[in-house]
Amino acid sequence: MGPIIGGSILFGTMYAFSAFAGLVGEVSRSFVYDGPRDTTSYGSLFIPAVGPFMQLGRSSSSGAASAILLVDGVAQCAGLALLGYGIFSKRTIFVRQDVALAPVIGGGTTGAALVGTF
Repeated sequence: MGPIIGGSILFGTMYAFSAFAGLVGEVSRSFVYDGPRDTTSYGSLFIPAVGPFMQLGRSSSSGAASAILLVDGVAQCAGLALLGYGIFSKRTIFVRQDVALAPVIGGGTTGAALVGTF
């Protein structure tokens, strides 16, 4: 259960940041400024896991922006890998069978008893 939760959280948060950055980039690109318009499209950031790598190849970003895109893409892929591992791996689940909760009825007493062996 741990890899499923961890992978979901890692992938989900990093994809949310990526999609939000893509949304901000697309909205800000639509505004007309006094200077030349930015022709870079940020739509590839909406694609899970591979979108940051596609954007890295399409844009002429600075070193810091390229590093952020690289970390974002690697984190999304790691989250998906953890999620896949958690879903498709076989797990051994140990169940205790030496302890039982049993009802007690008799001789003017009712209740529950915890019965077990050591």
